[in-house]
Amino acid sequence: SGGLYEVQSSQFILQHTQNDKIRELAQMLVDDHTKAGAELAGIVQAEGGTAPTAMKPKEADMLTQLQQAPADAV
Repeated sequence: SGGLYEVQSSQFILQHTQNDKIRELAQMLVDDHTKAGAELAGIVQAEGGTAPTAMKPKEADMLTQLQQAPADAV
């Protein structure tokens, strides 16, 4: 579920920064982790399992902290 955190936190950063280098890195993380998550979900489903659809509590807490950080800290 770490990929979910990477995608959501990077999407948040994309919405809150104007720094081109940070935006480029955040977009790369969104793209790469979205692709990897989709590939992993396909493999898990092919094996009869279910891929995670929610972050672990620690990851959710980290995302909340990021979202609550002062604007100049993001």
